[in-house]
Amino acid sequence: MEFLKSTVRGSPFVGVFAAVTDEIALFPHALDEKRTRQWEQVLGVKSIRCTIANSSLIGVFCKALGKKIVVPESVEATETRWLERNGLEVLVAKDYTALGNLLALNSQGGIVSPLVKAGTVKALEGFFGVPLKHMAVSGTEVVGSAATVTNKGFIVHPNIAPKEFEALKGIFRVYGTTGTANYGDPFVSNSLLANGHGVIVGEQTTGYELARIDEGLRGEPL
Repeated sequence: MEFLKSTVRGSPFVGVFAAVTDEIALFPHALDEKRTRQWEQVLGVKSIRCTIANSSLIGVFCKALGKKIVVPESVEATETRWLERNGLEVLVAKDYTALGNLLALNSQGGIVSPLVKAGTVKALEGFFGVPLKHMAVSGTEVVGSAATVTNKGFIVHPNIAPKEFEALKGIFRVYGTTGTANYGDPFVSNSLLANGHGVIVGEQTTGYELARIDEGLRGEPL
């Protein structure tokens, strides 16, 4: 697994600007060509340049798994058509905006913020084809920010309760660990992008934090 420290226009919070799966990556137009090539190499996927809801905060506004992506109702029709033309299946979710902050999932299962209505959870389960569980993590409802998950492992907010941590292992069916990024940010998804091939982390991430992230995301099936 490859690791790369990086920024987007000087910001180390790389996770809020992009979304990645084992099959695709969505990058903002603000990411320069050099970094785009570096990120694609580390993540092992080709990228799609886009905006979501006229914003470069792609990681905040959407969540993707494989070649499926859920986006907010505020998405522009032109943005949806662009994603579809690039091979993605798109679900538009009503009533929610920061979907990337509300979901954490891999191909085995996922968790959804208690803020999300049961009907929406059912629709998301049908769309992504995995079971989803309502739960908070480490006392926060923004579970998508608190945990980064791949099909190999996960890294989660360090204040998570032992019972919650064991629940995540059962849901994701992979090994994981706790940790921070960018010199102490416990909302790890703001500060990193990961799939089964590699990890992009914010430039301020320390060596110790990298070791913890590596331990969790290299992982192993349970």
